[in-house]
Amino acid sequence: MRKIFVSLALIYCLVFMVGCNESQDDKTAKVYCDNVLIFLQNSDEENLKQLFCKEVQNSNDFEKEIKAVVGFFDGKIISHDKYSISEGDSWTDGECDQSHASPIIFNVLTDTDKIYIVSFFMYTEHKDESKIGITSLSITDENGDKKSAGYFIEY
Repeated sequence: MRKIFVSLALIYCLVFMVGCNESQDDKTAKVYCDNVLIFLQNSDEENLKQLFCKEVQNSNDFEKEIKAVVGFFDGKIISHDKYSISEGDSWTDGECDQSHASPIIFNVLTDTDKIYIVSFFMYTEHKDESKIGITSLSITDENGDKKSAGYFIEY
């Protein structure tokens, strides 16, 4: 009986530990975080726009919002905290309807002594492919001033 209990406990631990592995959504979100920071510090509006989903890219104020966000970010990045990424998904009848990530990058310090928080919401999977990518991006400085591009899209 003791061997069965120990065996079940080991199996439970293995299953639990496998669940702690970095997910594909997490890896995708980290790549997006890297790119968002690079494109912001290089004032690269064109490549930043490409990270957004097609639905947001086609919205009326998108061009103006991207210009405002890129213009708001001042300097080259010296350091930032580790990425904080929340993830989730929804399923219907055993099929994934959507999978999303919400990264936040705290204490983005630039060579102009500015400190920012960069956050965004993105779909990594979606039944409607026009929604895959960043849907909303926000940058907040140490004074609480904020610029945003895009908007939240419901599932």
